[in-house]
Amino acid sequence: MKNAKQKLLSAKSILVVRTDRLGDMVLTLPLCKVIRETCTNAEISIIAGRYSEPLLENCPVIDASYFIDDNKGSISDIIKEKKFD
Repeated sequence: MKNAKQKLLSAKSILVVRTDRLGDMVLTLPLCKVIRETCTNAEISIIAGRYSEPLLENCPVIDASYFIDDNKGSISDIIKEKKFD
């Protein structure tokens, strides 16, 4: 069985969930940068509140953003639909 590092390195689609405050999102973006540098071939997506859209829209380390305010279902619905690793 793969350990956590092996799983991360083999991931094709990674999701970061940060739905609370804008300041917490600011502190999460360096994590996304490290993921991008470590998993160069993975697609990195983020689930957040709509308030963080201006911060995420031009972020070079994020490939896709999903906003819980727009989703008629739940976060788990997005995860099931997109099939993140």
